[in-house]
Amino acid sequence: MHRNPDAEVVIPPETAPESVSLSSDSVLDAIDRLDDGYFELDAEYRYRRVNPAGLRMTGKTREEILGKHVLEVFPDIANAAIHHMTMRVMETRQADSVEMYYSPFKRWFVNSIYPITGGI
Repeated sequence: MHRNPDAEVVIPPETAPESVSLSSDSVLDAIDRLDDGYFELDAEYRYRRVNPAGLRMTGKTREEILGKHVLEVFPDIANAAIHHMTMRVMETRQADSVEMYYSPFKRWFVNSIYPITGGI
């Protein structure tokens, strides 16, 4: 239910203005426009989405990432804090973040990981 902030009238969802809810297309468009890398993993730790910034950051193509297990794409993170945190967020469903230096890219990253439906 949506509430009109100017009144105590409850607006049923079927009559709420369309602008109140976001379509999945508009959310995906916003993700694709992010300057930060965005990656989604399914419950089996396979990549199911990556935005253009994520591709630029990794220097990889969609074909090299999508559908692949995270350790197949980045085998050198198996013992890294980011991988342990990824597993913890998947198991606990509690968001977390970690700052790490990734030597293959010669740069620091701040990784924020959030649980989503069917993955992270």
